Amino acid sequence: MEEYELNNIKKIINKDGIIVIPTETVYGVGTSVYSDEGIKKLYEVKKRDKNKSISVLVSNYSMIEELTSEISAIEKKIIDNFFPGPLTILLKKGKNVSNELTSNNYIGIRMPNHKLALSIIDKCGPLATTSANISGMESEIKIDNIRNIFGDKVDYYVDGGICKYGIGSTIILVENNKINLIREGSISLDTINNKIE
Repeated sequence: MEEYELNNIKKIINKDGIIVIPTETVYGVGTSVYSDEGIKKLYEVKKRDKNKSISVLVSNYSMIEELTSEISAIEKKIIDNFFPGPLTILLKKGKNVSNELTSNNYIGIRMPNHKLALSIIDKCGPLATTSANISGMESEIKIDNIRNIFGDKVDYYVDGGICKYGIGSTIILVENNKINLIREGSISLDTINNKIE
């Protein structure tokens, strides 16, 4: 992606804008994790229940530390083995995480294995991101379908072709050193357990 396009996207994000970006799982619609106004708009655009938290896409480990209050040894091992990739881990949220994003004590963190997505996150910072669809509808892997859904309610669309997996990320939560499966995606719980034993 050209530098001028990244700069344009950053300007939009800095003004509480909403963007659609590709990942290896499905397309995501997102805004700055630090923009309460952007997060409110994200819920409206998605028609998402306010009680449902929105996860965050990061591009490096320091962003994870920025958003969390603590990371256990087992959580660190999972991150080291599965980031970047189609895995979201629920971590204890830090004090600087907006209650607009999540009303509970956890924040979902994922590092996508997608060059275009990572370059945008590098430029703009962590992005509060959810699948680019209307809540309850099927996730989208083609940009044209998403344009038809959101139209001008989204400020910028990044076309990355068809997404590789076409299924949302696996979501896990570690409690008492046990990995709990919240949602299965392309990575199974057995795969995670076998990798970190």
